[in-house]
Amino acid sequence: AIEMLDHARDPTALTTFLAMENWLADRPDMPGALARTWLIDLYQDNALIRGELDIDGAHVALDRIDVPVLNIFATGDHIIPPPCSRALGPVLTGRNYRELAVQTGHVGAFVSARSQSRLGPSIATWLHQLS
Repeated sequence: AIEMLDHARDPTALTTFLAMENWLADRPDMPGALARTWLIDLYQDNALIRGELDIDGAHVALDRIDVPVLNIFATGDHIIPPPCSRALGPVLTGRNYRELAVQTGHVGAFVSARSQSRLGPSIATWLHQLS
């Protein structure tokens, strides 16, 4: 709340701050068992990249992805560091794969003032190049 007062006189900064707060609060609850599975399978065991991830009985195979992929990640992300995001690239070799690094942190990748001016146009350009 104190941070919001710091931005009160600047409408752009206030809008960005409120967007970030809204983004942080607007997420579904995750049951404990799912969170535990998510953390163990994806983070500890790296099952997706190793080709060992199953969801609801269906095997998830990255090598079967045949659609264009735009991998957006934050260069200053301490929750999902860039090397973790960039690990997808080598798995999708030979496909229409592109990376877009945003110079911000985890949350700021989608709601910071810097990303707001760059992210939308970059996605639009990528989509236009596909058509």
